[in-house]
Amino acid sequence: MGAFFLTFTACEDDEEDDGQSIAGKWYVYNDVDINIDDQGEEAYDDYYYKEYDYDFYAADIYDISESAVTIYENESGTEYSSQEMDYEMLDGNKIVASITDGTQTYYDTADYHFDGDMLVIVTSQSEGGEEYYRNEMYLKPYNGDLPPASWTTEIQADNYESDDAYTEATEIEVGGEPQQHSTTSADDDWFHFDAEAGETYVLKVSGYMDNYLELYSTDGTTQIDSDDDSSPELDGTTYWGNPYLVWTCQASGTYYFNVKGWSDNSLGYYYMEVDLDDGTAKKSTDDKEKKKPENHSFFFSK
Repeated sequence: MGAFFLTFTACEDDEEDDGQSIAGKWYVYNDVDINIDDQGEEAYDDYYYKEYDYDFYAADIYDISESAVTIYENESGTEYSSQEMDYEMLDGNKIVASITDGTQTYYDTADYHFDGDMLVIVTSQSEGGEEYYRNEMYLKPYNGDLPPASWTTEIQADNYESDDAYTEATEIEVGGEPQQHSTTSADDDWFHFDAEAGETYVLKVSGYMDNYLELYSTDGTTQIDSDDDSSPELDGTTYWGNPYLVWTCQASGTYYFNVKGWSDNSLGYYYMEVDLDDGTAKKSTDDKEKKKPENHSFFFSK
């Protein structure tokens, strides 16, 4: 039987965690890709899931025993998949997982530590002795069913319908509580908010589905900007399948935007929020092409 080894080094060992079991059910709270350039500057791509998301529509769930793990992944709507693999604990807060594909066995190694109630798994890759890529996956305890009931229940229209045109847009308050919405087949959700000239706003979608956001001017028909996965040219942050748009208002007024699935098959629940940028909206620190490893971790990161 052939074997292909993926070898990673990562965070410093935490003796306090050494040998602590990782068995349990976990959901992915945050999955962070970090690219490091030649000057040691880091640029982040965050696959971000709000803590309240998993209650009704979890992204990825890891069911870990003392020697095996089953990974549940929701594809879209009621479509989900699972895969199983073996793993073992090594000295120095390391884990090695293995999966067999035909006659080939693949191994994946990572470091782990605990941060409060979170299990943090870290993988990295280097070239010429210099680290150029690191992944940090944060998992929180999950106490629900496997798979979650929401994965086997047809997506229902939300209470904001009908909002399929800008003339029917739902008001969303800047800095207010996130609104919970759903996207069914070929569904457009329209919103409007009041903006002031000179202010910078962050339009953020969170949840596990592939969304697309379009921002329109005060007439509701002139497109100003759009975002799919928040490209590095916008803010250096990628929310998996989730728009994250940073926009500076040029003239005070009421502005419109819509959120829809990337395709008619992009179904699911999401949260929508609009906030003022308090200076923390992430900006890219890397103007070069990102160098993601071809043999990206199959177990410990997306």
